[in-house]
Order: sequence, then C-alpha cells, then structure tokens
Amino acid sequence: MAPTRLFRVLGVVALQTLTAYAALPKVDFGRMGKVGVAGSFAGIDLYNDNQSSQQQTTFDPTTSTLFLRAQDGGLTPIGSTNVGGRVVTGCSIGNVFYVGGTFTTLGGTNTANIAAYSPSTNKIAQLADGGLDGPVSALHCDEKNGLLWVGGSFRAPITGNTAGFAGSVATYNPSSNTWSPPPFAGLTGGVNTIVPTTSNSELLFGGSFITSYGNGTNTTSVSNPNVPTSSGSTTFSHSLVPFPLANADIDASPSSTQPGLGNITNILCPAGPDGVGNTWFAEDNFKSIVTIRTNKQLSASGLRLGNTFFNGRSTTTFK
Repeated sequence: MAPTRLFRVLGVVALQTLTAYAALPKVDFGRMGKVGVAGSFAGIDLYNDNQSSQQQTTFDPTTSTLFLRAQDGGLTPIGSTNVGGRVVTGCSIGNVFYVGGTFTTLGGTNTANIAAYSPSTNKIAQLADGGLDGPVSALHCDEKNGLLWVGGSFRAPITGNTAGFAGSVATYNPSSNTWSPPPFAGLTGGVNTIVPTTSNSELLFGGSFITSYGNGTNTTSVSNPNVPTSSGSTTFSHSLVPFPLANADIDASPSSTQPGLGNITNILCPAGPDGVGNTWFAEDNFKSIVTIRTNKQLSASGLRLGNTFFNGRSTTTFK
C-alpha cells in the first residue's frame, strides 16, 4: 500500500481538521491515474502534518511585507514597511538582495525607498545617505560591474553630496557604499523600468519622462544623422536630444563673407551634409563670438558641438 498523502488546495482547504490520524483513509494513489482538481486557487501542494500545527500569522494589509521563499515553497516573513508603504521591485548582486518602493521603514530599519537584505545575516540594512528622496520603481543589478541602477521619481540621495544628480536615475556602488549620478546625469520624469539590451552593452529606460523640441514632439534619444559620431563619444553621449532654439536670438560675428557659409542659423539643424547652405564659417583668422539667447530657462547636463571639415577648413579653438 502506498504511503498516505492528502492534497491541500491553496485558498480552499480540501479536508477539515481531523482529530485522529488513525481515521485517515488508506488510499492507493498510484491506482488513481490522472486526477483533475477544479476550483478557485493559485496552486496545489502535498499536505504536511507539520503545517497543520503551525500558527497562522496575520499581516497588516496597510503595509507591504517582504517574504523569503524556501525550496519547499514555504514563505518566511522578513519584514514589513511602514503603514502605507509599498515594495515594488528587487534584484540581487552576490548574496545581497536590494528592494525598492515607497517606504520610510522596512523591517524596523529606517531607510527611504530602498534597502538591502542579506540572507546570511537575516538583516535589513539602510543604503548610503539614508536612501533616496522619492519613490523607487525599477532596479537593475549589474553584477558584472558591481553596480545597482535605480530608477523612479526621485532626484538624489537624501543627504551627502547631491551635485550632478538630475533626477529619476542613480547608481549605487555596494563596494564603496556610495551613490553616483549616471553618466548622463538623469532624466526629466519618472522611470518605471530598466533593462539591458540582448548584448548587455546598453541599458534601456522606460517610463513617463518627456523631452520636448521643435513642435513639441515627444522623444527620448535623438541623433542628428548629418553629424557623425565623434570618436570620443560614449553610449550615453552619441545620441543627444536637441534643444528648441528655433525662437532664440542667435548672433555670430565676424562671419565668413563666402556665399552660403556666413549664416549662423545653419548650425542649428543642418539640412544635409557639411557644405554650402548647411555650414557656418567664421571669418578667417578672427576670433568670432557666437551668442545664443534662449529667452527662457533650459535644463542641460551636457553640450555637444559638431565641427566643420568642409574644404579642409575647421574651427581650431573653442572656449
């Protein structure tokens, strides 16, 4: 006779509690063949005598609880957030699991919107500078480079040096326990997901960040196909978003007197390859001054210039 086994359906207990194990029916499950179970449940597992004696734990529905799942499927609570808090994302680097969301405490540890859990010590730790000053929606663990990429609706760490952070994206180095802005400083708006490309050479950011230019068209990363990629550019600098300068006041003096090469506005958005009608020359052997008045505030973290090489000519010094 095969050993006695009872099935328990998650969400619906199939058998009521029995007072005497001797009363359990002896069933040869091996002769049952295929059995279908219907109902409203999320899973099914084998009944375990030890589970019947375990106390039920009630969790506060106004908090978010982090669980550790064992190989047998059992769930062990690690810690809960403050009332109203939420844990929405997580990933691991080595033996440390990082979680992000909207919370001020997790498992009794004061930490803002991001925390680290170590299974070996069963402790939750605060990250550098107290965490981040806004919600965290996305985490990407770059184990190869030992970096944690964080996306959300924050600007910078709560304390410490916040210079260089432009918002929504930050990197954390577990080795030095330090925060840094990404190479592109950040994004305007919320970041909801961060995933690598199939080649793992680039990261893709998704969310509700918007960059407006021209007629207000929304875009993310735009390159001018008529401006070649410079040899010193990186993944984060070879594709930049143009600024709306169509209504700006732009002056340049002295400009070249050569036909088709003296109009400074040609540099804004070249209509074609380097040459007459698409290129601006300063007057030979003069220090020309270019003045751009946008008449409104613009937020920029970097500036890229394209030089001309038409007819072997170019600007030799820029400052």
